[in-house]
Amino acid sequence: MTNLLKYNQAKMKIFQLVADRQLQIGDRLPPERELVEDFSLSLITVRRAMRELEEERIIERRPRMGTFLRQTLSKMPEFGKMLNIRICLPDSRDNPACSSMGQKIALELQKRHIRLLHRVTAAPELEIARTASECMGIFVTGNLNGQWRDFLRSLGTPVVVIGGNPFPGVFSNVNYDMCNAAADCHRALLDSGCVRTALVNGGRTYLQSVEIHRGFMKAAQERGLAPGSLPVLWPEPAEIGGSLMRFLREHPDLDGVLLESGALDAMLGCLWQTNYNRDLKISVILDNRNAVRPFSTVRNGIGAYFDRSIPLLAVERMLEQLDASGRRVTTDLIRPKLYHQSGECNILNLNLWNLCEI
Repeated sequence: MTNLLKYNQAKMKIFQLVADRQLQIGDRLPPERELVEDFSLSLITVRRAMRELEEERIIERRPRMGTFLRQTLSKMPEFGKMLNIRICLPDSRDNPACSSMGQKIALELQKRHIRLLHRVTAAPELEIARTASECMGIFVTGNLNGQWRDFLRSLGTPVVVIGGNPFPGVFSNVNYDMCNAAADCHRALLDSGCVRTALVNGGRTYLQSVEIHRGFMKAAQERGLAPGSLPVLWPEPAEIGGSLMRFLREHPDLDGVLLESGALDAMLGCLWQTNYNRDLKISVILDNRNAVRPFSTVRNGIGAYFDRSIPLLAVERMLEQLDASGRRVTTDLIRPKLYHQSGECNILNLNLWNLCEI
């Protein structure tokens, strides 16, 4: 895979600037020296990019007046394609086109005029290799194993893994620090006076859920709690409602529970349908926007959230790989922040909303 030429980087950054500032035809672009400083590229590189954009009739230079936009974003050229692979379990019906993460990565790439292709598969396939051969880079999410490791390495295309990555020395990785998020939430529950806590997690096959469990147990052991005394539920998404109702019936004395974000709606539904302990303290790891609104109604709730954008950071790391003169493997583990919901709050905290956006 050839490196991304510097002047093409400059052109992509100009397209991104046009998108971010919502510039229209006839609007003035910043002067070259300002672009040099903002882009951290040389004046020669920026001038070549501007010259090519002028030849492509995308911008217009007017002597002693400046540079002006001449075309809409939709008519600007495409630099290339990237591939988003969602590795699923053999019996999964997952659809990456509906993935919030995939959509956000696509929007970030669209600002740079790179098209993102989506593929979902349980195992490496020849068609995936053919598609990858036409792409500048590959984003991967899902159940990465040794077979996939060898397949992806054989393609010779830069790879960024989003989420759980069992091969951190092989592929660049962008992920949330779920272990410390769970540990912080569990400590907060214990500090608030809870003595009988539990974890309602995601599926056992997801590395994210494994990290949440590890963090939950880490905080418990710090406080001298025996792991066997702490109830843990590992429900499958399709059966979470019934599993959670049975779990609450089996453990009527809980006074605190930590939830993986996907379990929040089901937990609120179960509590609404039952007469379970109304003083139950709920803590949630808020890893996406959908979890924020229902959490705002939780009395004295505790949330761990992440204020950096995985899609934006993943795209930045991919472009850095394309620009790197040699092989470069990076790891970004986004640390959590703790949020305490005060009292009976039914109005969304706008600061939390903004910080939780990914």
